[in-house]
Amino acid sequence: MARFSDKRILITGGTSGMGLAGAQRIQAEGGRVAVTGRNPSRLQYANSVLHDNALLLRNDASLEADIEALGEAVEKWGQLDGLWLNAGYAELGELESITAESFNAMMNANVRGPMLQLARLSPLLNPGASVVVTSSSSSYEGAASTSLYAAT
Repeated sequence: MARFSDKRILITGGTSGMGLAGAQRIQAEGGRVAVTGRNPSRLQYANSVLHDNALLLRNDASLEADIEALGEAVEKWGQLDGLWLNAGYAELGELESITAESFNAMMNANVRGPMLQLARLSPLLNPGASVVVTSSSSSYEGAASTSLYAAT
């Protein structure tokens, strides 16, 4: 099946887990993928899995300069047929361990960053393009150790 033939898809947070699995599936079905990640070793691993058929970009969704750099890289790569905003992380701990710094870091990565990425990248979406935003079921599970993550 070639559902993604001649399609360009960007996956933020695409160097591990479901983002990487999605990138592999898109490639297997004829698409071209660009993936982002923060961790150099995960970027290297994703490169070994996706080979030269993918555009790999070191990018941090929480940093405004990286959001702009992502937009510039995509402008050079080409218009998008799909955008999967998947980058994010969970910092677990008791409520008492939440600080202003940890709150801001997780909000910037999981909420602010994806919204600013979407704003920057939306002019680069082809008509009829799809946008997927990863979310979590943590907000429904009620575990105290995931309170901050659930809020994002």
